[in-house]
Amino acid sequence: AEALAFTLKDQSELSVPDVVAFYPEIPALVWGEVGGETLEALATRTARGVPRAAAVANLEQAFPPAGRWLRVLQDGTEVDGRTFSLSEMADYVDVRLRRISDLGPYGLNAHWRMRVKEVFTEARLPESKLQVTTVHGDFSLSNIMFDGTRLFAIDFSRFGIGSTYYDVSRLYHQLGLLLHKPWFLPSTVARLRRALLNGYDPALREDEPMFRLFLI
Repeated sequence: AEALAFTLKDQSELSVPDVVAFYPEIPALVWGEVGGETLEALATRTARGVPRAAAVANLEQAFPPAGRWLRVLQDGTEVDGRTFSLSEMADYVDVRLRRISDLGPYGLNAHWRMRVKEVFTEARLPESKLQVTTVHGDFSLSNIMFDGTRLFAIDFSRFGIGSTYYDVSRLYHQLGLLLHKPWFLPSTVARLRRALLNGYDPALREDEPMFRLFLI
């Protein structure tokens, strides 16, 4: 918690809550209260149905800082001497797919699982795409607070080490899940997704191979 605060100390718009207490015997951290709303609550309140252009523009302003928060975290906490294992990721995905195929839906069989696994095993990626860093672990719409000016990430119970693509693809995917709710327009979701990537890395494309693997 102290390292995170130090990493973000020069960022006037990006922060983490203050630590109030630490109980090592549990272990548990008690964080100070922060203002604003979660991005989930903000999106639900302002972007439902056919929102006003001004409302979408205001909501859109929260997502570049979310991307920058991740970029600052990664730039300040690079992990040397380790790379991400695609084979381990493929095995993990296969376990999850097996649980789905065991339920018996049509077409989601062993052949389907094999085809998905081949996407990972046949990927030829440069080592630069396999970098690891510290990750929030649950960088989601419900764990990001925004008060109109400052953005806070909260809930670090899954903080650890992982791919540089892990957190940003998770939030991007969560935005995509809004498309399954009939009261969010695809155009709104597309704007929020692009704003997130612009804040994280304007050069990052949705069809970049490593990014696509993490969306799977």
